[in-house]
Amino acid sequence: VEAVARLSVGRPVLGMEVSLDISAAGERYDGVFFGMAGREDNEFAVELTADLPTVEYYGFIPSVTLRASRTDSTITRYETEKLGVEIGWRSAF
Repeated sequence: VEAVARLSVGRPVLGMEVSLDISAAGERYDGVFFGMAGREDNEFAVELTADLPTVEYYGFIPSVTLRASRTDSTITRYETEKLGVEIGWRSAF
């Protein structure tokens, strides 16, 4: 199960198209595997993306995304915290 909310700013901010995504997801693993009971994971994430449409090159624009996520689990071995930056090109169409 996953829910995502997205907010896109209607006007450019410093020449960038900005959007913010907030998501929550839950996953359940049933059954017993080598003596291990089932497990439940819950992930929460925030993602901020800035596209630069003024720097278009052959129909592609640069994009920068900052993402932070945290996964809580009933088994501590599967708990994670992540922070990352993604730089790439997106289609301008």
